[in-house]
Amino acid sequence: MERWSDQPSSNGRLRVSRSHGDPVVLALAGELDTATLLSAARPLAMVLAERPPPHAVVVDLTELRFLAVAGARMLHAAVDYAAGKTAVRIALGPNQMVARVFAVTGLAAMLDTYPDRTTALQAGRRDQFVQWAQQLWHS
Repeated sequence: MERWSDQPSSNGRLRVSRSHGDPVVLALAGELDTATLLSAARPLAMVLAERPPPHAVVVDLTELRFLAVAGARMLHAAVDYAAGKTAVRIALGPNQMVARVFAVTGLAAMLDTYPDRTTALQAGRRDQFVQWAQQLWHS
C-alpha cells in the first residue's frame, strides 16, 4: 500500500501530496503561480535529489484550478535537471486552462505529458523501450 504525505502551501492556495514508492507521484491541487511556486518546487527538488533517484516521477496536475507560466517553466526546469536520471511525467488532467498553458508555451511538445495519472503511471520505463527497440533491430 502506498503511503502519502500532504502539505498545504503557506498561503493555502496550493496543496502538494507525495506518494512514497517508485514511481513517485507528486500531486498538486489548487493554484500554481508565482506566489505558490516554491511550495511545489521544494518537494519536487527533494524527490529529484534522492539517492538512489526514483526511475520516474509523475507530477499530477489533474486537480489544479490555475497554472501560471511561471509554474510551467518550473516544471520544465525540473525535467531538464532530472534528464538522464529520472523520467518526469506530467499528468495534465481535464482542465483545459492547464493544457492551454502547455500548448501555448510549447511545453506540450517538449515534455512527457499524459491525460491523467493512470496513463502516466502505466507508461513504460525508458530502459524498457531501449530493450524493445534493440530486440526489434536484431530480430
